[in-house]
Amino acid sequence: MSSAKPTSSVPAKKSRICFFGGEKGGIGKTTLAILFAYLFWEAKREICGITLDYSNPAFKRQLTGILPSSSVGAFSLIRSKDISKLGSFLSENSSKIILIDSPSSFYYLFESSLLDFLLVSDRLDFFWIVSEESNSFKQLFAYQQSLADHPNINYWVFFPDWIHGGEFDSNFEGLPCYRFPTISPFILSKLKEDLQFLKFKELGDPYLKGIIESYLLRFKNQLGEKLNPFLMG
Repeated sequence: MSSAKPTSSVPAKKSRICFFGGEKGGIGKTTLAILFAYLFWEAKREICGITLDYSNPAFKRQLTGILPSSSVGAFSLIRSKDISKLGSFLSENSSKIILIDSPSSFYYLFESSLLDFLLVSDRLDFFWIVSEESNSFKQLFAYQQSLADHPNINYWVFFPDWIHGGEFDSNFEGLPCYRFPTISPFILSKLKEDLQFLKFKELGDPYLKGIIESYLLRFKNQLGEKLNPFLMG
């Protein structure tokens, strides 16, 4: 009697993935993922979101209520059943732009559980938030080595305004580097608590709207001419 052939959890269809990573917590990975989710949403692109960080539900909370539940997922790479569910989720949403918010310091899990999913995507935009730790470059280099076979990958290195002064670290020479404008503690607290950033234009508070719009303008200016082709590509 022949045994059934095991089914791979890697999605059969290909997709475009935006992955947000960094080797330290609290440096803005989730905030950056939310900002790009907003930019895609503003450009009327169809998106879905995944968080791999159970300890920080901010990204999922921001997308829930804006997107259908089938377009928002939370998975843990240390649970085998979640890895299978992640593969199904990616397949079901392969026609959308998939934004993945990751926890810090999970390179082993990346290698063992996530790498295959990223390698089969048609396009991968890999966002890396630099911290003041010396490991930041080393871990990004390790990710680059793992993803060396990806046919279409773009790297985005972001430096928060509050580190490295006015200079970019020379270790990142050859990669596109951008300033990540400091977001005010007031907006950051609202962003992580009760403000649905993707719907901020519906807020009744003109002061709050003005602060957010000013921040978004600074953020867009940091990306410059590369932004529109990225959003529409």
